[in-house]
Amino acid sequence: MKSIKKILIGVCFAIVIAAASFFAVKALNTVVRYTSEVYQERIELQYYAAKDELVSAIDVYIASVAPASTMNGLAFVKECDKYNVDVRFALAQAQLESHFATTGLGGKMNSAFNVGAFDGQGTAHMTRYKHPDFSIEPFLELITTDYLVNGKTECDMMKKYVNTAGKRYASFEGYEDRLFEIYSTIVTDTNITDVYNNYKKHRILAER
Repeated sequence: MKSIKKILIGVCFAIVIAAASFFAVKALNTVVRYTSEVYQERIELQYYAAKDELVSAIDVYIASVAPASTMNGLAFVKECDKYNVDVRFALAQAQLESHFATTGLGGKMNSAFNVGAFDGQGTAHMTRYKHPDFSIEPFLELITTDYLVNGKTECDMMKKYVNTAGKRYASFEGYEDRLFEIYSTIVTDTNITDVYNNYKKHRILAER
C-alpha cells in the first residue's frame, strides 16, 4: 500500500514538474515572440524615418534648382527602388534633360527625361504625362532594359551613355560630362548621399 502511495506521489510530482515546465516554456516563448515583434516594429519605424528623411532631402534639392517643378522626392525613391537605379543618377538626368520637367519639350509634355524626343521632330514621338512624376517609371524601364545591361552601371553611363545598339541617349557630345557634373554636385554639395546610404541600410534590415 505504501509503495502504491509513493508511486502516486511520484507521478503527481512528475505531473506538477511537467506542467510547470510547460507553462514556463510557453511564457518564455511568449516573451521571445513579443520581444521579436517589438524589435521588428522598431526596425520598420527606423526604415520609414530614414525613407522620409531621404524624400525630404530630395524635395529640398528639387526646390532649390527648379522651384517651379511639381516633381516629388517620394516618386523618385519609390521608382528607383523598384528598378534598382541610383536615385542620384535619376535626379541628375531629370535636371539635365528638363530641369525637372520645367523647361523645353520635357516641360511641355510633363516628361522629365524627354523619352521619345528626337532631334528636329519635336514632341511627335513623346508621351504627354498628366504629372511629371509619371514619367519616371518609363525612363527607368527604358534604361534598365536597353542601357544598364550586361553588367553596365550608372557610372558607365556617365562615361559613355549608349544603348545595346550603340546609340547614344543624347546627341550633343558633352552630355556625359554635364551629367557627371550634376551628379557630382548632388553627391558633394547636398546631404542626399548620407541620407541615401542610411536609408539603404535600414531598407536591408526591414526586408530581412
